[in-house]
Amino acid sequence: MLTSTNLTNWVTIQSGTLQEFKSAAFGSDTFVIVGRGGVFYQCDYLANTPINIVTPPAPVTALAGNNASFSVSVTGRAPFSYQWFKNGALISGARASTLTLRDVTPADAGNFHVVVNNDTTSATSPAAMLTVQPVNVGVHPPEVYLFVNTSGAFNAAVSGATPLGYQWRRGDTPLAGATNATLVINNAQTDDSGAYSVWVTFAAGQLPSTNAGLLSVISSLEEISLVLDPAYVDAPIGSMVEIAAIVAGPVPLSYQWLKNGEPMPGATNATLVLTNVQSADAAEYTYYVVYPLGMLTNEFNPAFVNVFHAEPPVITGSRLTASGTMQNSFTGLSDRSYQLDYTTSLAPPVVWDFVESIALTGTAGAFQVSIPLFGVESQAYFRIRILPP
Repeated sequence: MLTSTNLTNWVTIQSGTLQEFKSAAFGSDTFVIVGRGGVFYQCDYLANTPINIVTPPAPVTALAGNNASFSVSVTGRAPFSYQWFKNGALISGARASTLTLRDVTPADAGNFHVVVNNDTTSATSPAAMLTVQPVNVGVHPPEVYLFVNTSGAFNAAVSGATPLGYQWRRGDTPLAGATNATLVINNAQTDDSGAYSVWVTFAAGQLPSTNAGLLSVISSLEEISLVLDPAYVDAPIGSMVEIAAIVAGPVPLSYQWLKNGEPMPGATNATLVLTNVQSADAAEYTYYVVYPLGMLTNEFNPAFVNVFHAEPPVITGSRLTASGTMQNSFTGLSDRSYQLDYTTSLAPPVVWDFVESIALTGTAGAFQVSIPLFGVESQAYFRIRILPP
């Protein structure tokens, strides 16, 4: 073998083996020679070969929710140790040549650099910036109902960055040719029912939609559900009442509201609004909808509106009877329930104890309720509360 310390003057030495040398390589500050049959020979490490950062970490732009990675490559005498920093602060546990940040958020953005060490030297990389784009991808509308042989669509709702491409999926299966911002379902059949999502490609990577759009293809009116929200309203005189028609099915062609079974002129919206309600508005409300296949009604699931005067109950007197009970008198509304409570102190925080529930029927007016005394108290305070119907 020929050896040199300056690449100019070479000295011949014996290898000390009869093996035929096949190839030689240099790396990590040492030479390795491979002999016939796979025999290895390695020289001593060269002295004081400094660390050289060959490829420093490069700037990264990542989408919020994706991963971001920085890497560094070096030459010199191995082994090497690494320590990554963010904005000059040490990152605990970041001690590999590659730093991976998972599910990044805008709070992860900053400048990152790495310090590399071996037995004799140290090198610091230049800083590389991480930029995080807060991008949102969704599917709108979240639900689509279609009759068989009709058409509908889902749209990709994207904000935060400019999309470069789209790929729609049904379940986990990509749909061939479905690469536009809008997915159109033509001539829908029952087999088309299912969940549809979209993957959107940006310059900084890909993101899936955070929700899936649910498609239901309906072949008969029996598959449509009509409900009301709310189903019961207890409204004081003069207030406003809104009742919404909730349709679990395709959008109707028209609506018609009914009061006690009779159509209400002009009440043809999805929401029924009653303003300045009076006693005459206390009734049963239903609606029907019209589709190309026919009419559908919720007559067996009506909404009820109860109208009442809004005066609160008033305690008109309390007295201790000869039998040792406390008799309380109050005025209130008929056909309502009340709750009587008492406390021994009005100093905050006031703690009220339940005494009795009272259901009143008949004509509104003055009522009396007698209760036993609760121990020997120097004083007691009472309150009466009207309960929800």
